[in-house]
Amino acid sequence: MKRMLFVMLIAILFGGITAVAQRPKTVKCTMNSVKKAMNAKNSVANSSQNTTLVVVDCQYDFCNPQGSLYVPGAEKAVDNVLAYLQSHPNINEVIFTVDWHNAKDGSFKAQGGPWPPHCIRFSKCSQIDERLIQACLDKNIPYHVIRKGEVIETEEYGAFQKITPAVKGKRTLCTMTDKVTSANTNFVICGVAGDYCVLETLKNLLKGGLHVDVYTNGVASIDKGEKLSSFIKEKNLKVAND
Repeated sequence: MKRMLFVMLIAILFGGITAVAQRPKTVKCTMNSVKKAMNAKNSVANSSQNTTLVVVDCQYDFCNPQGSLYVPGAEKAVDNVLAYLQSHPNINEVIFTVDWHNAKDGSFKAQGGPWPPHCIRFSKCSQIDERLIQACLDKNIPYHVIRKGEVIETEEYGAFQKITPAVKGKRTLCTMTDKVTSANTNFVICGVAGDYCVLETLKNLLKGGLHVDVYTNGVASIDKGEKLSSFIKEKNLKVAND
């Protein structure tokens, strides 16, 4: 009888030790499972967030081979922007930036600047590709056209010279002469030219604390994408080509 009681005592003792030893492992597995579930939930939530598409300077003078400052590959980039706009359901707002120059702009060669005259305001040369506007209308997506380059004495490659902190959930994105408000914090940028206005506008958005992906299939660059690609890599930005 004493021997039996001793064996039972040993079994209970070691069984308890084993249970105690195994318990943290069970808790650890449970915590890992919860963490994975939370991460998966957050991933789904992020993928479904509303997104602002910023389309930079897809205008006649940059995108048409007859334009005065045509960027090679711009027609294909615009076609891709159109397809992206038509196929991505999370886009609930589009901001079109436009160069909007006075005929005597200081950036033009006649005034000592580096560029030929381009995107003269109210002219055919300043027009946005109308297919992009029509796509917004067809999908009932609100869009805004925001002007830059209106100040004769100042070059304005980056559109958003100032981005205000959010007030009641909305930020104001300002050019030197124009502005637009947005409640979104997720942005995708594309347009022309990648090494000038797209790159500088991207820097503006990041400086304003916004999350920005780059749709590189919708970008045409004078330098074939070198500066923009280098910046994307440096800042570890996401390329939104899916």
